[in-house]
Amino acid sequence: MARKILGIIETIGIIRRDSDGKLKSVKVRAKVDTGASRSSISKVLVKKYNLGPVRKTTIIKSAMGREKREVIKITVKVKGKRIKAFFNVANRKHMKYNMLIGKNVLKLGKFLIDPLKQY
Repeated sequence: MARKILGIIETIGIIRRDSDGKLKSVKVRAKVDTGASRSSISKVLVKKYNLGPVRKTTIIKSAMGREKREVIKITVKVKGKRIKAFFNVANRKHMKYNMLIGKNVLKLGKFLIDPLKQY
Protein backbone atom coordinates (compact mmCIF):
# COMPACT_ATOMS: atom_id res chain seq x y z
CA MET A 1 0.00 0.00 0.00
CA ALA A 2 1.37 3.41 -0.98
CA ARG A 3 2.07 5.84 1.81
CA LYS A 4 0.08 9.09 1.85
CA ILE A 5 1.98 12.28 1.08
CA LEU A 6 1.38 15.46 3.05
CA GLY A 7 2.39 19.00 2.19
CA ILE A 8 3.42 21.69 4.65
CA ILE A 9 -0.21 22.86 5.02
CA GLU A 10 -3.05 20.33 5.13
CA THR A 11 -6.79 20.38 5.72
CA ILE A 12 -7.61 17.83 8.40
CA GLY A 13 -10.78 16.80 10.18
CA ILE A 14 -11.29 16.90 13.93
CA ILE A 15 -13.66 14.08 14.83
CA ARG A 16 -16.00 15.03 17.68
CA ARG A 17 -19.48 14.30 18.99
CA ASP A 18 -22.16 16.93 18.42
CA SER A 19 -24.93 17.75 20.91
CA ASP A 20 -26.97 14.78 19.62
CA GLY A 21 -24.08 12.38 20.24
CA LYS A 22 -23.40 11.89 16.53
CA LEU A 23 -19.84 11.88 15.22
CA LYS A 24 -18.98 14.92 13.13
CA SER A 25 -15.82 16.01 11.37
CA VAL A 26 -14.79 19.67 11.56
CA LYS A 27 -12.34 20.75 8.85
CA VAL A 28 -9.31 22.76 10.01
CA ARG A 29 -6.18 23.97 8.24
CA ALA A 30 -3.06 22.68 10.00
CA LYS A 31 0.64 23.23 9.58
CA VAL A 32 2.80 20.12 9.31
CA ASP A 33 6.01 20.49 11.32
CA THR A 34 8.56 17.67 11.15
CA GLY A 35 10.64 19.48 13.77
CA ALA A 36 7.89 19.29 16.38
CA SER A 37 7.85 16.07 18.36
CA ARG A 38 4.26 16.60 19.49
CA SER A 39 1.16 18.00 17.86
CA SER A 40 -0.56 21.12 19.14
CA ILE A 41 -4.08 22.56 19.04
CA SER A 42 -5.27 26.05 19.88
CA LYS A 43 -7.18 26.75 23.09
CA VAL A 44 -9.81 28.46 20.92
CA LEU A 45 -10.59 25.22 19.02
CA VAL A 46 -10.64 23.16 22.22
CA LYS A 47 -13.18 25.52 23.76
CA LYS A 48 -15.25 26.02 20.57
CA TYR A 49 -15.69 22.27 19.93
CA ASN A 50 -15.67 21.16 23.57
CA LEU A 51 -12.68 18.85 23.10
CA GLY A 52 -11.06 16.99 25.95
CA PRO A 53 -10.89 16.02 28.73
CA VAL A 54 -7.39 17.01 29.82
CA ARG A 55 -5.39 13.80 30.19
CA LYS A 56 -2.19 15.25 31.67
CA THR A 57 0.12 18.26 31.64
CA THR A 58 3.56 18.47 30.11
CA ILE A 59 6.46 20.89 29.76
CA ILE A 60 7.03 22.03 26.18
CA LYS A 61 10.30 23.53 24.99
CA SER A 62 9.87 25.97 22.12
CA ALA A 63 11.42 29.11 20.69
CA MET A 64 9.44 30.99 23.34
CA GLY A 65 11.12 29.03 26.16
CA ARG A 66 9.57 26.43 28.46
CA GLU A 67 5.85 26.30 29.05
CA LYS A 68 3.51 24.02 30.97
CA ARG A 69 0.59 22.86 28.78
CA GLU A 70 -2.46 20.68 29.12
CA VAL A 71 -2.65 17.58 26.90
CA ILE A 72 -5.82 16.12 25.36
CA LYS A 73 -6.40 13.06 23.21
CA ILE A 74 -8.46 13.60 20.08
CA THR A 75 -9.20 11.78 16.86
CA VAL A 76 -8.23 13.49 13.62
CA LYS A 77 -8.72 12.47 10.02
CA VAL A 78 -5.68 13.09 7.84
CA LYS A 79 -5.76 12.04 4.17
CA GLY A 80 -8.54 9.56 4.91
CA LYS A 81 -6.76 8.00 7.92
CA ARG A 82 -8.34 8.25 11.38
CA ILE A 83 -5.67 8.82 14.00
CA LYS A 84 -6.16 9.06 17.76
CA ALA A 85 -3.30 11.08 19.22
CA PHE A 86 -2.25 13.42 22.00
CA PHE A 87 -2.26 17.16 21.30
CA ASN A 88 -0.93 19.79 23.67
CA VAL A 89 -3.23 22.77 24.14
CA ALA A 90 -1.50 26.04 23.28
CA ASN A 91 -2.28 29.70 22.87
CA ARG A 92 -1.95 29.92 19.09
CA LYS A 93 -3.66 33.32 18.67
CA HIS A 94 -0.47 34.80 17.22
CA MET A 95 -0.07 31.86 14.81
CA LYS A 96 -1.55 31.60 11.32
CA TYR A 97 -2.83 28.03 11.89
CA ASN A 98 -4.82 26.74 14.87
CA MET A 99 -3.26 23.29 14.67
CA LEU A 100 0.24 21.97 14.26
CA ILE A 101 0.81 18.37 13.21
CA GLY A 102 3.99 17.01 14.77
CA LYS A 103 5.95 13.79 14.51
CA ASN A 104 3.63 11.87 16.86
CA VAL A 105 0.78 12.04 14.29
CA LEU A 106 3.10 11.72 11.29
CA LYS A 107 4.53 8.45 12.65
CA LEU A 108 1.12 7.01 13.56
CA GLY A 109 -0.15 7.73 10.04
CA LYS A 110 3.10 6.62 8.39
CA PHE A 111 3.00 9.77 6.25
CA LEU A 112 5.63 11.11 3.89
CA ILE A 113 6.22 14.86 3.59
CA ASP A 114 6.65 16.72 0.31
CA PRO A 115 7.33 20.42 0.92
CA LEU A 116 6.53 21.20 -2.73
CA LYS A 117 3.02 19.71 -2.50
CA GLN A 118 0.33 22.38 -2.75
CA TYR A 119 -2.81 22.09 -0.66
